Amino acid sequence: MGKLIKKIRDKIKFYLFLIELIFKFFRQARFYKPYINSVIKYIDKSKISEAMMSEMTTIGKGVTLGAIALSFLRGYKINENERKVAMLVGAIEALYDGFFDDFSKDPERIKALVYNIENSDDPYEQLLITLSKELRRLKPIDQNPEFHKTIDLIYNAQVRSLKQKDLSTTIEELINISKEKCGYTVILMRYCLENPLVAGERDAAYSFGALMQLYDDKQDVLVDSRRGIRTFATEIKDSEEIGRIIKQAEEEAVDKLRKMDYPMKNIEKFLLVIPILGKITNLDNSASFKNNK
Repeated sequence: MGKLIKKIRDKIKFYLFLIELIFKFFRQARFYKPYINSVIKYIDKSKISEAMMSEMTTIGKGVTLGAIALSFLRGYKINENERKVAMLVGAIEALYDGFFDDFSKDPERIKALVYNIENSDDPYEQLLITLSKELRRLKPIDQNPEFHKTIDLIYNAQVRSLKQKDLSTTIEELINISKEKCGYTVILMRYCLENPLVAGERDAAYSFGALMQLYDDKQDVLVDSRRGIRTFATEIKDSEEIGRIIKQAEEEAVDKLRKMDYPMKNIEKFLLVIPILGKITNLDNSASFKNNK
């Protein structure tokens, strides 16, 4: 009887936790647009495509939800400043992707827009400049060196990702390119939070991000193929081999997450959050992550 009561109690706790998480998702959705619109109020948004604005919103919410999930590790909620930083990071990531993948801008020009150029007649460039200025206001370079170093690592990863269109790039290189792109992004998500990283957390964040990108590559095979973007999933025809690569990344991520210097109950809660967030944000493959807990 005691075991049954405990099982019922655990179920109730889980569903209350799920309701809380869904509430946070919709609260974040309401918070995003008013804040970003206040930052870019002087940008002529009629010159920015609806597709880009939509992508900025999607990735902005996604990065913020990632930061919220990572905050479960420390055991207390994300604050307003952390939320704003995460939203800016997501919006800038969307522009980075557009500049590298769709607009084919010179990589050095893109980097300069984030740190050195003050104005531009190009509305997309001015959008990136404006968002970057606000990010530096909230996260000054001299006070947050690791945060801004990680932005540079993401930039370098984006430059290397241009090799995804090169037929001479090997499958091993494609896997490393994928891992780098999202691995450093999740590290940056973590740096959106103000508490210091604990032992092993940077490695765990990288491994977790790498895994998320492999899930994404597997899910986006048709889209990437149409765009001429090569990933391990577009090049490997054996589904069992794709599954093996992802399984290995799952085991590595879970192992590193469990070794972090956080209370185990916080780590378990984070592991519980991931498949739920995957369902909320339609990253369905992340649901398999729970099987490795």
